[in-house]
Amino acid sequence: MPRPPRLDYADAIHHVTSRGVRGERIFLDELDRRRFMALVGEVMVKFGARLLAYCLMGNHYHFVVRTPGANLSHVMRDINGRYARWFNRRHGLVGHLFQARYEGMHVDRDAYLLEVCRYVDLNPVRAGLVDRAPKWAWSGHRAVVGLADPPPCFARDEILGMLLGHDIRNAVDRRVAVARYQALVASARDAPGWRRAIRHGRFLGGDEFVCRVRSLAERRKPPLEQPGDPPVAGHVDARGGRHSGQPRHGHDVAAHDHDELRPRRQPDFADVQHVSGRCAEQFRVRRE
Repeated sequence: MPRPPRLDYADAIHHVTSRGVRGERIFLDELDRRRFMALVGEVMVKFGARLLAYCLMGNHYHFVVRTPGANLSHVMRDINGRYARWFNRRHGLVGHLFQARYEGMHVDRDAYLLEVCRYVDLNPVRAGLVDRAPKWAWSGHRAVVGLADPPPCFARDEILGMLLGHDIRNAVDRRVAVARYQALVASARDAPGWRRAIRHGRFLGGDEFVCRVRSLAERRKPPLEQPGDPPVAGHVDARGGRHSGQPRHGHDVAAHDHDELRPRRQPDFADVQHVSGRCAEQFRVRRE
């Protein structure tokens, strides 16, 4: 059965998940995670994309990303392909690192963006790896609340501004917005499923939002592949796999380390105030 085409349009917001083949770990230590985030920063700058939330687990990762250039497929191909080649060289492995294509879902900014960012931040809490979101070093939560330097193209102030209804103008604005975001994240650890908010498996929004996305996507032709573009590296279909000598799950990642945003397990959105506010900054990767 042919795969459905990717839909993209200028300034689309996507929740993206990419998983290790057969549930294998894609990050074995801190150096792997640091190298991955450095690549993410480089690629986001290269393609003009903005990272709104992220979380690195053991065998998968989450992004919430905005693509002004309607180029998510290029962003993901560059990140996953470059990281897979680096990972295999470093660990002496061959074969695929990532399983199939990345999973992508369009997000209605006004109705669900804050909810999705909160849910991504809480992924390690729900997996039982930490008891509070700020304790997980490999998500965007610590950067949003000012506990860590954000990676390049992390749109921290775009998220905080939504909680105020205007851009972050001074230190007082930032403190108020951070307090509201902390309260938002702390309020929904055990929220029930989002099933009724999912449309056609790849839209988080109402029917009007689905129609708008499809209309915008149909107005533009899909980007043409450039001659000499390398094939997507680090992926596998149902018949493929990684080298049998690859490392297995480590003791620090629970067997239930899973994607909390799959449609069958989606949490209900809280009744929070979603307002517009756009202010994005460029930052550097923190290297401790």
